[in-house]
Amino acid sequence: MKSKLLLVFCLILNFAYSQTYKPFPADSANWGFYMTSPTGPSYQKEIIKGDTLLGGKNYHKVYNQTNTLLGFYREFAKKIYAKVIFYADTSEILIYDYNLNVGDTFYDKRTDLSITFKYKYLVTSITTTSLTLDSRKQYNFSFEGYQGPVSSYSNLGGACNFYWIEGIGSLKGVFNNRAAIIEGTECYQAALISNASFSTLKCFEHKNVQYMSQSCLTLSNKEFNDSYSLNIYPNPTNEFINIDLGNFSETKKYDLKIINLLGQNVIEDKIENKINISTLKNGIYFLHLYDRENLIATEKIIKE
Repeated sequence: MKSKLLLVFCLILNFAYSQTYKPFPADSANWGFYMTSPTGPSYQKEIIKGDTLLGGKNYHKVYNQTNTLLGFYREFAKKIYAKVIFYADTSEILIYDYNLNVGDTFYDKRTDLSITFKYKYLVTSITTTSLTLDSRKQYNFSFEGYQGPVSSYSNLGGACNFYWIEGIGSLKGVFNNRAAIIEGTECYQAALISNASFSTLKCFEHKNVQYMSQSCLTLSNKEFNDSYSLNIYPNPTNEFINIDLGNFSETKKYDLKIINLLGQNVIEDKIENKINISTLKNGIYFLHLYDRENLIATEKIIKE
């Protein structure tokens, strides 16, 4: 009897969880990102400030920390639609769909200055994210290729596996990396606001409620630059890279991943002072440094 009651209780909890959807914020929200680019690391913010009518539909306006309008989004039936300032495609774009289930396909419409095509992604699993203080679903995707003609831009990069967080969006920006002229992928061009190489979501707040372990108010360029002192050399290299942790704690055990432009892990191990990359093909790679599961630093490697 007790086992039956426990089973019923678990089913009720599972049903309740499955019915609890967290929508995108409609006002008073902040997203904070650490970014690295060819010009160095920086802190960027995306902020909802007011609404506007476009084509008879109500959109929320998103600005950056310098009060530059980035674009507009609206939510309908668990789908997030956007119009992005200066993006080559001026139509309304579906950027998130939280109705998807495992095994479903999402076609992410992309454009450059000459053609329109789509990235094809497959939902591989739906889990509970570990990034937020509350319980939110995380939609995990794998890259399945392209639909339509492929962009001729060589720096578009390779698409890769990524995930969305319910009610928050991408780790790379609300508008899912659509740069002003030449966009990037979920992994290698961080966001509209900086066209950076990497971006990591560090904070999310809505109506003064903090939903991640760090507050957006505590993030700053100085804080990031003070902590971001990972150094690798020689670079370019054809065999070994030396890793200087700078003022990262040498008593901690860090993990590293070296990733190619297709988003594939080519080396994954505990961090050492010297890493042999002689077996890798010539090209550009990215070294990710992790403290447990948190990405804390990124450096570009050129293998010659």
